[in-house]
Amino acid sequence: MAEGLVNYTRLDDSAEKIIHTQGYPMCPDDEVWVADAEGNPLPQGEVGRLMTRGPYTFRGYYKSPQHNASAFDANGFYCSAI
Repeated sequence: MAEGLVNYTRLDDSAEKIIHTQGYPMCPDDEVWVADAEGNPLPQGEVGRLMTRGPYTFRGYYKSPQHNASAFDANGFYCSAI
Protein backbone atom coordinates (compact mmCIF):
# COMPACT_ATOMS: atom_id res chain seq x y z
CA MET A 1 0.00 0.00 0.00
CA ALA A 2 1.45 3.35 -1.01
CA GLU A 3 -1.54 5.66 -0.77
CA GLY A 4 -0.17 8.29 1.61
CA LEU A 5 0.05 6.21 4.77
CA VAL A 6 3.46 6.34 6.42
CA ASN A 7 4.44 3.87 9.15
CA TYR A 8 7.78 3.53 10.86
CA THR A 9 9.73 1.48 13.37
CA ARG A 10 12.30 2.77 15.86
CA LEU A 11 15.91 1.70 16.26
CA ASP A 12 15.13 0.32 19.72
CA ASP A 13 12.14 -1.78 18.57
CA SER A 14 12.45 -5.55 18.72
CA ALA A 15 13.45 -7.47 15.61
CA GLU A 16 9.99 -9.09 15.76
CA LYS A 17 8.27 -5.69 15.52
CA ILE A 18 10.58 -4.42 12.77
CA ILE A 19 10.34 -7.53 10.59
CA HIS A 20 6.76 -8.69 11.14
CA THR A 21 4.62 -5.55 11.60
CA GLN A 22 3.65 -2.35 9.84
CA GLY A 23 5.24 -0.39 12.69
CA TYR A 24 3.63 2.76 14.07
CA PRO A 25 1.49 5.24 12.11
CA MET A 26 3.35 8.51 11.52
CA CYS A 27 0.30 10.65 12.29
CA PRO A 28 -1.74 10.19 15.48
CA ASP A 29 -4.93 10.65 13.41
CA ASP A 30 -4.16 7.63 11.19
CA GLU A 31 -6.33 4.57 11.72
CA VAL A 32 -5.02 1.17 10.64
CA TRP A 33 -6.58 -2.25 11.14
CA VAL A 34 -6.95 -5.62 9.38
CA ALA A 35 -10.27 -6.95 8.04
CA ASP A 36 -11.51 -10.22 6.60
CA ALA A 37 -13.00 -10.40 3.08
CA GLU A 38 -16.38 -9.20 4.44
CA GLY A 39 -14.87 -6.17 6.18
CA ASN A 40 -14.99 -7.52 9.74
CA PRO A 41 -12.05 -6.80 12.08
CA LEU A 42 -9.60 -9.68 12.49
CA PRO A 43 -7.65 -10.56 15.64
CA GLN A 44 -4.02 -9.49 15.92
CA GLY A 45 -1.74 -11.72 13.86
CA GLU A 46 -4.34 -12.75 11.28
CA VAL A 47 -3.87 -12.09 7.55
CA GLY A 48 -6.44 -9.98 5.73
CA ARG A 49 -7.11 -6.64 4.08
CA LEU A 50 -5.23 -3.63 5.43
CA MET A 51 -7.78 -0.88 6.21
CA THR A 52 -6.50 2.68 6.50
CA ARG A 53 -7.94 6.15 7.02
CA GLY A 54 -6.20 9.38 7.94
CA PRO A 55 -5.73 13.05 7.10
CA TYR A 56 -3.39 12.42 4.17
CA THR A 57 -4.58 8.99 3.03
CA PHE A 58 -5.83 8.69 -0.53
CA ARG A 59 -9.53 9.74 -0.75
CA GLY A 60 -10.65 8.32 -4.08
CA TYR A 61 -10.09 7.72 -7.76
CA TYR A 62 -10.88 10.65 -10.07
CA LYS A 63 -14.17 10.10 -11.92
CA SER A 64 -14.14 6.39 -11.20
CA PRO A 65 -17.03 5.46 -8.91
CA GLN A 66 -16.66 1.75 -9.70
CA HIS A 67 -13.08 1.75 -8.39
CA ASN A 68 -14.06 3.81 -5.34
CA ALA A 69 -16.86 1.37 -4.50
CA SER A 70 -14.42 -1.54 -4.39
CA ALA A 71 -11.50 0.33 -2.80
CA PHE A 72 -13.28 2.00 0.15
CA ASP A 73 -15.67 0.76 2.81
CA ALA A 74 -18.79 2.62 3.96
CA ASN A 75 -16.76 4.46 6.63
CA GLY A 76 -14.16 5.81 4.21
CA PHE A 77 -11.39 3.32 4.98
CA TYR A 78 -9.13 2.50 2.04
CA CYS A 79 -8.98 -1.28 1.61
CA SER A 80 -5.95 -3.10 0.28
CA ALA A 81 -6.23 -6.34 -1.65
CA ILE A 82 -5.61 -9.61 0.16
